[in-house]
Amino acid sequence: MKKERKEGRKEQSSKEAFENQIALQPSSAKLLEDHAVNLGFVQPRLSSLDPVNEDVPEAELIPDPELAVPDHDFQEEAQHPEDDVIDEASEKFALPQDEPDLIIVTQHDPDPGEEIMTDPNNKELLNAQPEPDDDYFPPADPEDPDPIKLLKESSISFQREAIAQKFASLEGEDPAEVSLAKLQLSDGGKPIRNLIFATWGSGSDFVGEAVASHPLTFYHNEPLIHKGVVQIGPLSLDEADNATGTIKALLNCEYSQVGDLVSFFMENQKVHNKNFRLWKYCQKTRQLCMDAGFLSEMCSLFPYQAVNLVRLRLKLSETFLVDEQLDVRVLHLVRDPRAVIHSRINDESNLRCSESVACHDPAKLCSDMVDDFYAAEELREKYPDTFLVLRYEDIFNQLDHGFEVILHHFRLQLHPSVQQFLNINAARDSKSPTPNSFADVQPYVWVDHFKDNPEDLEHLRNIEKNCREAMELWGYAPVPDALSKEFNTIVQPPWSEMRLV
Repeated sequence: MKKERKEGRKEQSSKEAFENQIALQPSSAKLLEDHAVNLGFVQPRLSSLDPVNEDVPEAELIPDPELAVPDHDFQEEAQHPEDDVIDEASEKFALPQDEPDLIIVTQHDPDPGEEIMTDPNNKELLNAQPEPDDDYFPPADPEDPDPIKLLKESSISFQREAIAQKFASLEGEDPAEVSLAKLQLSDGGKPIRNLIFATWGSGSDFVGEAVASHPLTFYHNEPLIHKGVVQIGPLSLDEADNATGTIKALLNCEYSQVGDLVSFFMENQKVHNKNFRLWKYCQKTRQLCMDAGFLSEMCSLFPYQAVNLVRLRLKLSETFLVDEQLDVRVLHLVRDPRAVIHSRINDESNLRCSESVACHDPAKLCSDMVDDFYAAEELREKYPDTFLVLRYEDIFNQLDHGFEVILHHFRLQLHPSVQQFLNINAARDSKSPTPNSFADVQPYVWVDHFKDNPEDLEHLRNIEKNCREAMELWGYAPVPDALSKEFNTIVQPPWSEMRLV
């Protein structure tokens, strides 16, 4: 009897300890509650994943299993997309209604050298990267499992079930015909992999984010950012092998093979924020997204992968196209060099472009564009079904059709979530009700700049002088002497498949 009383008091003491921790740390309540459920102290709460939940208050239901994470305060977070955990300066795109708090992107294309914040005294950094121990108390029983380990396991389990539900609901796709397991590396399958080759300021940020808004897409945004302000081509053999090896490892979700990139993540967590399906977990604790094992497990669950590359020259895309096991599709995105240079120089958040010839010099940009033209000419002949080249201006001028072409090439559909993303974020009206709509990515904003700032015309003429061959090859026309007149800056593209008609 005494032994029973003693054990009863011990159980009550442990239970009270859990309750006290939950009361003191509301942001860790779900983790501790799950732990308490495992010990049998409390009954599990129902969620939207439970087969019967009619009696659950609406506030406790998770609206979309793909987008949610196993956290008790998801509903509160969903109502506050400007959560100060995320640096407001990094927000640009408005949010589709069914993903109200997750799409987080920067104001510019993957920049050539954004000053990544690593100063521990920087308040913006602290807001963007919560300290790993802020949200968690250790379990009451020292023999209990590590709470971070519990969070990893519950996150992976939750995401797996959510993906299965979301995949079954995708419009126009019959899971009976396409097994989810056949598209998941976690089950020995092969995901649909798509690569965008572009350059800084080319519009690849917009195109990449639009593609990533397709459900169940794991987005590797600018995975070579740790290389710095560089352009990597086939002549730099060691660097090219290292860079392409990194991309192949990521396409296979082998984060253990890219230790230098994972180390970069440790100091620069914000590089994950465009992969919004991963970023939500990173916000819980930095330890999750510094863990190669967790990153690999999470990546391997997703049936679709998209990669945005702005530091790799187009010639190297053949390394991926020739690999039948990877089975990738490649889009080469081209933009008017005058627009590219204007975007780079006028992007105030890009702090190091002026320090690198690879970024600010129009002669270097257009030399690369000429090389890319001849590479594209060869690739389109050798890989007509897996390689596509389009101009950003043509895509933007016929937005819906342009993305139908892109997504069809990528073996995807123009899903309503992509359509909603385009409707919100391509708004031309500055009075749009969505303040994050980005007028600066309109394809001809550079024309307006030079019309309004005639003192910069010498700079424009210098770009055209250095880019004459590239402009002729890709179908861009020089501006007339009188900018007050209406004029066309593009002519017919070089190849018929580029004509979006």
